[in-house]
Amino acid sequence: MKKYIPQVFILLVVLYLLFLIRPALLGQLTGTFQPHTVPPEYTKLEKFLDSQKQFSRTLWVPTTQRFGFYSSTHPAISAEDLFHISSVSGVIAELKKQKTKNMLQEAGVKYVIVPYDSEGEIFLNDRKYDNAEYLSTINSVGKITYLTPIPGFGKIAVFEVPSPNDHFWLQGGGSVSSTFINPTKYTVDVENVKKGERLVFSEGYDKYWTAILPNTQITSKLYNNLFNSFVLPQNGSYSLTIFYTPQKWVDMGLWISGLTALAIGIYFISYFMYRKKYA
Repeated sequence: MKKYIPQVFILLVVLYLLFLIRPALLGQLTGTFQPHTVPPEYTKLEKFLDSQKQFSRTLWVPTTQRFGFYSSTHPAISAEDLFHISSVSGVIAELKKQKTKNMLQEAGVKYVIVPYDSEGEIFLNDRKYDNAEYLSTINSVGKITYLTPIPGFGKIAVFEVPSPNDHFWLQGGGSVSSTFINPTKYTVDVENVKKGERLVFSEGYDKYWTAILPNTQITSKLYNNLFNSFVLPQNGSYSLTIFYTPQKWVDMGLWISGLTALAIGIYFISYFMYRKKYA
């Protein structure tokens, strides 16, 4: 009988562990671990945005929702973060201003979105979901004259901003096209530009963004207190590489780490081969 005690003990431990994790096995977890179903409205919005290959941003009022779609081609912006305002009424007041329309166009914002708060996390009153606040927000955004409603997304309210700029645009004549390489590198082609024109890069200003041409580097200049811009050095049509210069140190660190790992691997392989040979 004693020889079965270890097996019985292990069986009891396994049964006890299964008892502890039964909510996970039965799909009964709550709180943070509770499974959430993506509402069909968000799936439809994702397909709509993903089908558009040209760069554009979405502005979420008052803030982004956990199921909201975003990508490198369609970044999402929280209106509370953009305007540094924590109230819906303050966000609406900013959206009504003519200067905001111009700023959204320059930032490449094509859609203003009031999210369907399926999880009851955004439109709160005394820490409880307030449907009246949600409906009031849609009504207020819908009254902004420069926005055009786009129907078909159920409880998600989508409005279009007229004539948004691309990720890169010229303050002047000529034309521009860009290719995304990675988040720290782009190639940009400009045509029929004039020396001294500005190429605007509608990302938050950072002095370490640099435009690179053969034998020339152009540091970013602040444009409209928001964006990066580069003063073009010559007339004509040519290509530039827009690069975030601190990335080169990251790349160098990765190379050093890789070479170090390789050297350690070679050392241990050589060591064990030597031991085996003379053992």
